[in-house]
Amino acid sequence: MIGIDIINIDRIKKSLKSAVFAKKTFTPAEILYAESKADSAQTYAGLFAAKEATVKALGTGFTGLNLEQIEIKHSAQGQPFAVVDSKEIKISISHDSGFAVAVAIVST
Repeated sequence: MIGIDIINIDRIKKSLKSAVFAKKTFTPAEILYAESKADSAQTYAGLFAAKEATVKALGTGFTGLNLEQIEIKHSAQGQPFAVVDSKEIKISISHDSGFAVAVAIVST
């Protein structure tokens, strides 16, 4: 299954004004990662899009699964991947013209 999501970076930037949004949406490791980047809002948007793409690829939506249960990690080479219930899911994230997009692929 394949999932894709796109999000406006400004939408995430506005949501980040509330500390509650980040804590309910991202894991502590994801927050550290995003905050280490020059444009943290862009990074947060990419992480958010990756989580949305992941649930679409899983075919579950957020039924019985919340955003913190999906963690976006990076390999030693910087390649992103999602982890859900110890399962690794291939993802790709990109940013351009005020948008972040992500694709997730779940092998069956």
